[in-house]
Amino acid sequence: MNRFNNKNFFYKTIFQRPVKFKKTGVLLFYLYYIKKWVNFNQLLVTFFFYFAISGIAFTKSDSPYYIYNIISDFDSVFTQKIKENNIPGAAYAIVSNGKEVMMKCYGVRNIQNPESVNEHTLFRLASLSKGMSAVLTGILVENHVLNWDDPVTKYLPDFYLQDPIATQNLTIRHLLSHTSGLPSYAGTEMLENNLPHTLLIPSLAKVPLQSQPGEQYNYQNVLFSLIGDIIETVMATGYGQAIETNLFIPLGMNDACVGRQELLENSNHASPHIMQDSIPVPVEIKQSYYNIPPAAGINASIADMIQWVKIMLGYRPDIISPAILEQITMPYIKTDKESRYFGDWLNLNDTFYGLGWRVFNYAGTNLIYHGGYVQGFRSEIALDPKNNLGIVFLMNSETSFADYCVPLFFDHYLRLIDHQ
Repeated sequence: MNRFNNKNFFYKTIFQRPVKFKKTGVLLFYLYYIKKWVNFNQLLVTFFFYFAISGIAFTKSDSPYYIYNIISDFDSVFTQKIKENNIPGAAYAIVSNGKEVMMKCYGVRNIQNPESVNEHTLFRLASLSKGMSAVLTGILVENHVLNWDDPVTKYLPDFYLQDPIATQNLTIRHLLSHTSGLPSYAGTEMLENNLPHTLLIPSLAKVPLQSQPGEQYNYQNVLFSLIGDIIETVMATGYGQAIETNLFIPLGMNDACVGRQELLENSNHASPHIMQDSIPVPVEIKQSYYNIPPAAGINASIADMIQWVKIMLGYRPDIISPAILEQITMPYIKTDKESRYFGDWLNLNDTFYGLGWRVFNYAGTNLIYHGGYVQGFRSEIALDPKNNLGIVFLMNSETSFADYCVPLFFDHYLRLIDHQ
């Protein structure tokens, strides 16, 4: 029997479809009953052609249908914000159920040399590097090379803090969760004066502690980078080589690299811009935060970051198991949600830090998140593991729009989920 002549076929395949198809289904059902006046097969083809050119996205079988409903709307808003904020160049991508469902690039790499941003343009990730360092550490934990609760002095016996007891008790977990006991941003002044890593770490021994390790959250850059020294010790290779071999190459992150020189050697890199009288002005790429590569020294393209989102959502168990990912992204220490970066997150509830990642409860949904900020660059990434969704933004400007691009998307997205 021709299924186009079967009334039950239309009822089961149209009226039992997701909500977005029901109006479409009603029309098709009426068309079925007028087929005695017209050639129905011909009409059906015309119908689908019309909606295809009208820009309606039909559901892909391996992705939730509702993600397609917001992409066009969100992209329009995002494009407008790029223009309003005078951002020279940007890129963003959305991954759903292990598939890239959106990737778009905007603007230019350098306002004075307007070559377009594309999917392989390198941006500085800044503190998004921390999440990658945590995953690299997790791979070593899974292979029984390291343990989260190993003392730092087990691998770096010459390291010490001002307090001998804190020195003995400081663990890898404390490094990655910012719970060392040091005050926030310890060593930042020397870091921004471009002191090398070899001088930065010893300087921390002079900094008075605010608590014992594990008791209090205080964000770090310099001390966090000590995980690189531990990785280099156990792997007998540099941090850059270690992360390239264990993450970039197996993930197919073909543009990703570590360091300022590596960025400059790639002609397809974005230049940093600062705002002067609301006009973006390109500036030199500073070396300082490249001196702490595990905390802020990785560069990547939006094409790379699509692969990164996939591994963080558990789609590469051949590289790291879901169990280790869960250990990395579980809430470890409570943080202050009143940070100046989160003022526009209107539905933000509880905030925590895991290992290299922030863990947020946003409008009742758990998000794994991190932001990055160095001179002239902003980067944002957020993951919704329950719904297998991730989004990432890269920008070559110090724009405040980066503070709310993530909640802007999730406000659209979660509102849609609530109506399914």
